[in-house]
Amino acid sequence: MRRSVLVFTILLISSVVFAQQKNTISKPVQKKSQPNTVISKPGIPTAKGTIFFEYTNYDFKQVDEDQGRKQVYFNFKNIGKGDLHIDAIETGCGCTSADWEKVRIYKQGETGRISVSFNPLNLEGKFTRTITIRSDGDPALTFLTIEGSVFGPTRQLSLQYPHAYGSLRFSTNMFTLKNVLDDRHDSVSLLIYNPSDKKIQLKALRSPNYFKGKFNSTYIEPRGYEVISFVISPEVAKQYGPVEDQIVLVTDDATLPNKILFFKANIVENFAVKTNDFKNHPPKIVFKELVKDLGEVYYGEVVDFDFEVTNKGKSDLILRRAFGTCGCTVGKVSTEPIKKGNKGIVSIRFDAKNLTGDQVKTISVISNDPANSYTTLTIKAKLVEPGIKK
Repeated sequence: MRRSVLVFTILLISSVVFAQQKNTISKPVQKKSQPNTVISKPGIPTAKGTIFFEYTNYDFKQVDEDQGRKQVYFNFKNIGKGDLHIDAIETGCGCTSADWEKVRIYKQGETGRISVSFNPLNLEGKFTRTITIRSDGDPALTFLTIEGSVFGPTRQLSLQYPHAYGSLRFSTNMFTLKNVLDDRHDSVSLLIYNPSDKKIQLKALRSPNYFKGKFNSTYIEPRGYEVISFVISPEVAKQYGPVEDQIVLVTDDATLPNKILFFKANIVENFAVKTNDFKNHPPKIVFKELVKDLGEVYYGEVVDFDFEVTNKGKSDLILRRAFGTCGCTVGKVSTEPIKKGNKGIVSIRFDAKNLTGDQVKTISVISNDPANSYTTLTIKAKLVEPGIKK
């Protein structure tokens, strides 16, 4: 009997212990997370504040050294669920500084801005600066960047006057005037800078009679400037289409006395000023053929031939000019007007000297046909050795 009571007692105690263990396992103790162990991704709202910038990079592009500091504002917003405070901002160098509201606490949804300024003094060339934002938010670090290129006085002068001729620097060495109307004058200016310590004399200016220039002073002082103004007179040029030539500026510069520059212009007819009768009854240029195939041509051979043209308009047709793209092909037109219904010719000379293989050349014909003032003619030839023509 005693033995049965003992066994029952042991079983009862074991059941109570097992029940207590089971109850302990099913109800674990809850521990509070430490703030420093919160794992989050930038830009995703957390229990902390989160700083979000409209942009994190700014390009100043060109910065002139002599114009002082440059400034930019970086706007931000607290998109987190908690408060946000900016603890510190590090710029990394004395040339860059930042300013912000140092004691302000930004609530959820509130906005602010950080002012960043850059001092370009003595920093010629490209630059990139990183600004580090330290806050009590998540993430704790945010990075901003500014960049650009600083142009100092020397660099600015070399850009404004890129062409060096001896001791002088020029704003250009090639003038290009597009579509100069034949009844008007056009002008262009040349800027000259003297970076040397010597005064330089401008002695003379040699240019074609239809492209005249003049200078205001005969001397350019050390680190001084001069402007030469040029005027093109189409009525003096008496030529339509492209024209090009050179200009010689004669100086007493010991390193290079004569400065050679170039210019190009395209002189076009101003049809807007024509009479109403001409506008209502214009000439019309029509070529019998636009392509001439010369077949086989000996090396060094010169071939002369014509393109036939007819005036199918009502006013006189005038052939202004015919010109090729190279010296091997030369065009010539008659200055006599072609009456209504009459025919004329454009004479071509093809010189095969120094040419080999298959050749395709073009000739441009300028006329007073307002609808077709430029006509392109094509010449084809196959160059062969003498004695083997088929």
